Amino acid sequence: MKKYIGSIILSLFFGVYLGMFVIKQYKNFDVSSVFNYYDTLYFASIGNYNDIDSMKNELADLPSYIYETIDDKYYAYVGITKKIENANKIKEYFNSAGYDINIKENKVTNGVFVSIVNQYDLILNDAEGEAIGDICSQVINSYEELVVNENKDEGHPEK
Repeated sequence: MKKYIGSIILSLFFGVYLGMFVIKQYKNFDVSSVFNYYDTLYFASIGNYNDIDSMKNELADLPSYIYETIDDKYYAYVGITKKIENANKIKEYFNSAGYDINIKENKVTNGVFVSIVNQYDLILNDAEGEAIGDICSQVINSYEELVVNENKDEGHPEK
């Protein structure tokens, strides 16, 4: 029995050491990146502004838009879609109305909103004229309701 005590103590020491080693490997591991699912959506950006009043004055004719603040600038968006073809259709629609539109990719984690965008994309495929603007307004309103209100404190686009 005495000859096994040294082996047992040595085995316990190595077991504790290896256990600590494995735990330290996961101490700084970012689990959120593994479990966060997101979709890439195309946002139709209508411009950036230095102050909120000038933005609101310039966009007063639009029925719906959202904005986000980045580095003390206000970036406004008038349309959201999942398909680049529809993003180009939105861009053409607003360009013909006299607005300069740029397409920007954003990641959205709200699955309910993404499914709504997918449904509106099906309608947008065949839409023409004012129907494009109406669809954009409905998508923007859904975004505001489902994503902005959910993430109010995280700096996502706001109305």
